[in-house]
Amino acid sequence: MSEAKPKILIFLAPYLPGMRSGGPVRSVASMIDALSPYYDFFIATRDRDFEDRKPYDGIVPDQWNRLGPAQVYYARRLSTFTLLKIVREVAPDLLYSNGFFCRLTIHVLFLRKLGLLPKVPFVLAPRGEFNPGALGIKSWKKHPFLRVASTIALYDGITLHASCEQERINTGNVLGKCRIEVASLQVAVEVTRRAREQSIMKHKDPGKASFVCISRVTRMKNIEYLLDRLALLRGEVTFDLYGPIQERDVWEACQRKIAALPANVRVRYCGELDHANVADVLTAYDFFAMATLGENFGHSIMEALAVGVPVIISDRTPWTDMRRQFAGMDIPLEDVEAWVSGLQWAVDMEHSTYSEFRAGAVKYASQFTLENSVLQHRTLFDGALNGGAPDSVSAVAGE
Repeated sequence: MSEAKPKILIFLAPYLPGMRSGGPVRSVASMIDALSPYYDFFIATRDRDFEDRKPYDGIVPDQWNRLGPAQVYYARRLSTFTLLKIVREVAPDLLYSNGFFCRLTIHVLFLRKLGLLPKVPFVLAPRGEFNPGALGIKSWKKHPFLRVASTIALYDGITLHASCEQERINTGNVLGKCRIEVASLQVAVEVTRRAREQSIMKHKDPGKASFVCISRVTRMKNIEYLLDRLALLRGEVTFDLYGPIQERDVWEACQRKIAALPANVRVRYCGELDHANVADVLTAYDFFAMATLGENFGHSIMEALAVGVPVIISDRTPWTDMRRQFAGMDIPLEDVEAWVSGLQWAVDMEHSTYSEFRAGAVKYASQFTLENSVLQHRTLFDGALNGGAPDSVSAVAGE
């Protein structure tokens, strides 16, 4: 008789089929798909997407629903009573939560602090929240909370899941001495036959460039900065933006900038994009552009690279050394002139050079293997389940 797999209960609001919360949902879905042979996954989440008033179609609320290899509890309300009920029914071997400043994470950690949750390992994924750019947004709320959390030892005994070495450093800089494990994310990009053919046949004319960005519209994504740089370009330039508008004032500021653009630069907002169509949409463009203030991974960046679309991005993501590897450019946000010249370089690029960069983008993405990600995640979870024993990918910040 085979040994039962460890049970991992994940707190994440929202989850699939929701699309408006960007990377964390896809990170967790990919993680579950890859690791389901080794662990049984259960998810506690809301019954609707971010800012939606209507529940998802096809789910039964306040009950367990099978979604792929996971069991998902879609709650109408994630109250204390509901959370304790879910934990009691699952009897997990490990708890996993997403978002350090997430209300759901804080709720669960207070239940843990009060002794209302079982004494099992707890892993928390900050999802880029300790990036300096992210910490600077609403810092008047975050810094006092960090002081209170430290005073009451709210995070004592937990393991922090960093998705790259830079996130490990950022997390240690903020929290001081704590256990941090690095386990890189891996996104399964579904490359359709149509997308593959488009990628191979894509032609680039010098003096013309189409840019695309798939992103939530928030301050963190720094879209206004990119629009200011695009306004200074010569040639025939188009920029299409896909994604949910989550901060209305940011979008209103973007609209004012779009209205003032010169005639040679055309910007369109194309609405939300179903993840199943991402690969096909990306390959219609010459370049992916994102001036983000910080990403712990950058799912849409990885998806663009995987289908052969070179990227022009900030230096605040794990994706670095892009120019030398013929995959695009990563440019410091402080260097405004370099951003303008980098984008102009893309516009002026001839087809022969562009073909090299499309091939380089695919090669760059392929270096991040699923096998490596699975190994690191198993080390993360097995290490936590075994009491946090040291291993090859773990690190204790402050030591």
